Amino acid sequence: MGRLRWQVDRVNRRGPSIGLVMSYVTENTVLQASGYFRPWLVQPFLDLYGPRFHIGSIRGVNVIYALTEQRTLNAAVTVQTLLDVFSVSGIVHYGAAGSCNDSVSFQDVSDPKLVA
Repeated sequence: MGRLRWQVDRVNRRGPSIGLVMSYVTENTVLQASGYFRPWLVQPFLDLYGPRFHIGSIRGVNVIYALTEQRTLNAAVTVQTLLDVFSVSGIVHYGAAGSCNDSVSFQDVSDPKLVA
């Protein structure tokens, strides 16, 4: 655990990051293909409690992202790990909003009134 703690501390010394959480492999593929995400050469990823946390930046902003698959429990564990382990200033769910109602259209951005 000592080496892992050292690696996490090294990531956190970069300063706070935005956490991105994705549900589908295709979302990860699109982000990687876009060229916007730049992996941190010193420590491009960490494997913690199952998910791989990719460490880098988008347009100069520190980013840590993980793929949760489609399970709600995986998303909850991934978000909790981001909050507990890394210096994160915010979380963005990147992907489909399958539980939204018919008033939400493709490419809409939703801002929930409540977050649990």
